[in-house]
Amino acid sequence: MTAYSGYVRGVNLLSGSRSTGARKVYELAIDTTTTLANSDTVVITGVPARIQENRKNGKTFNYIGAIGGQPVVDISGNPCYCSLTITNSSGTLTIQVCQPDPTCAATAAGQLNGLGLLVVGYES
Repeated sequence: MTAYSGYVRGVNLLSGSRSTGARKVYELAIDTTTTLANSDTVVITGVPARIQENRKNGKTFNYIGAIGGQPVVDISGNPCYCSLTITNSSGTLTIQVCQPDPTCAATAAGQLNGLGLLVVGYES
């Protein structure tokens, strides 16, 4: 199990109220530039900061939790990579990747591009 660096490619607000302290759900698109194998981990730093940058409202995003969302699929719609476990340490998410079909080639280099995560938090 090897750890690789990943990054947030996109942030999308899925649900939430405008009021301060209300819970909000964001979808994050995660990418890597590394070829992955089953059970590798991807480390994403600064997740709350990336959400704050996207919101541009001057409020602090407070992380509550995350779950796996959209898997990476091949051209036929078969899942190639999905998130197995997600842990948080001060805004750094560590994602263990599972590969349901090891013969699947989602991208040319087997990279993790577009894995979706659902992140829950609130602004203060």
